[in-house]
Amino acid sequence: MNLEPLYTTTVRVAGARIVHSDGRLDGIRPGTSPEQLLAASYAACVHRTLCLLTADKDIDMRNVVIHAHFTCRRNEEDGSPLYEAHVDVDMPGVCAELAAMLMKSVEEICPYAKMARNGILANVLQAA
Repeated sequence: MNLEPLYTTTVRVAGARIVHSDGRLDGIRPGTSPEQLLAASYAACVHRTLCLLTADKDIDMRNVVIHAHFTCRRNEEDGSPLYEAHVDVDMPGVCAELAAMLMKSVEEICPYAKMARNGILANVLQAA
């Protein structure tokens, strides 16, 4: 399957410095962990997906608060790290039934949720 890319970004990590191709992450202080960045980007993706789902409806998403919790654990079988994610979403002014329906849709279409469910395809670049 050949899918046309919608967006590509590049982040370079060298030592403790993280540099985004557009310069937006350059101000992050040293010590930011990959888990913090993953949680931030996951929460942002959930929020964006909610906004896309409600764009043509009369639902205000400006006050939505999303907390993404990422925990790193050791795999008991081989000692490798495993991530556990939990997302809490507070939608003030949205009834519980509608909020649950929206989150079910988010789970189905959010790129990060799909990635977590289906795995990540990675290319390993090797020096020539």
